[in-house]
Amino acid sequence: FNIPVMVRLTTRISHTKENISLGARSEIPNRDFKIDIPKYVMVPKNARRSHELLLEKIAKVKKFSEKSGLNKIEIKDRKLGIITSSASYLYAKESYPEASFLKLGISFPFPESLAKEFAAKVSRLYVIEELEPYLEEQLKLSGVRAKAKHVSFSAGELRPEYIPYIIKGKEKPREILNARKPLMCPGCPHRSTFWALKKIKAIVSGDIGCYTLGALAPLSSLHSCLCMGAGITVFEGLKRSGLKNVVGVIGDSTFVHSGITGLINLAYNEVKGLIIILDNSTTAMTGNQPHPGTGLTIKGSKTKRLMLEEISKAAGADSVIVVDAKDAKKIEALIKDSITADILSVLIVRSPCRLIDRTKSSPPFYVREQCKKCYQCLVIDCPAVSKSEDGFISIDASLCTGCNLCVQACPFQALRER
Repeated sequence: FNIPVMVRLTTRISHTKENISLGARSEIPNRDFKIDIPKYVMVPKNARRSHELLLEKIAKVKKFSEKSGLNKIEIKDRKLGIITSSASYLYAKESYPEASFLKLGISFPFPESLAKEFAAKVSRLYVIEELEPYLEEQLKLSGVRAKAKHVSFSAGELRPEYIPYIIKGKEKPREILNARKPLMCPGCPHRSTFWALKKIKAIVSGDIGCYTLGALAPLSSLHSCLCMGAGITVFEGLKRSGLKNVVGVIGDSTFVHSGITGLINLAYNEVKGLIIILDNSTTAMTGNQPHPGTGLTIKGSKTKRLMLEEISKAAGADSVIVVDAKDAKKIEALIKDSITADILSVLIVRSPCRLIDRTKSSPPFYVREQCKKCYQCLVIDCPAVSKSEDGFISIDASLCTGCNLCVQACPFQALRER
């Protein structure tokens, strides 16, 4: 449906004898006048009428759905009828190709009459859908009796092999998850920050992004993750609860999306402490899309760049420092200085994502005789560094990017930069 939408941004105020133009210096005469508010401006009066129009539109769409080819009945074996939609239809069709189907292309508003028509044509009726029992509940409201999935299918993925379980009324089989441990990429610029946070035993309120992996052992240096922007707002709550050694961590794209307002609140509420912005110049978690801090549009053309250090100062931060993500020692020192300072500090740890900058340097040199098997190099959780069967360290040159964080982590110089 092509529904024309008109937006009018002006309000016409008309007098019975003349039009009154309201400007910055205009005065309204002390006479009766009528305010004509455009119907597309959602003040309460118009919103109520718009709701009525919406209900009218839904009723029209429901009539359309009863006759639309998007909802189709496929009659084969009348002993088994299945009402379904979307990918669930393909799964059920694969498992029961000879069954009769009501395939819904429009599930809202629910085509009640069509469902009743289909139910009358089959002996046994089943409804197959993912997660929430929407179709099941609509059928019940329509007075149509159908068998639905066991409640255990309300969570997790619906797979093609599960369809027979639903038809037979069985519970969902227990899933055996054999997934590899999620890891930051070799050479990831976030790794150095979490290694530093672990060393100083900071309490870290985190955020959503690749850096959430800092919560996993052996780094284990991110302690909360709720929603976008919560790396800063939860930080404020933890500080107000009296906890010490608290740091808030957030990514660059998330900071632009949901973190700036939290930083403003910190300054406004006079909260002191340290916020770390992990700036890898992209939105890495969801596919490396640009954001306002990159200076590029979604099409890759140049545009105005939001400078994170400038917006942090404007939001009220007392100190803003930019540091290279490769310099782990300096990051650690800056965190130690800022975490207890009686000011609001922002530390921007900047280095491009490995998926943007794929340049590699030579792997570090391993001096076996110097190795004390302390395994501090394994704490950084780099997939290129592992322990061999003999207990010594092995470096996978095909994975190593030459970031040399393991060199900085080794206290006995068994790992050395080439």
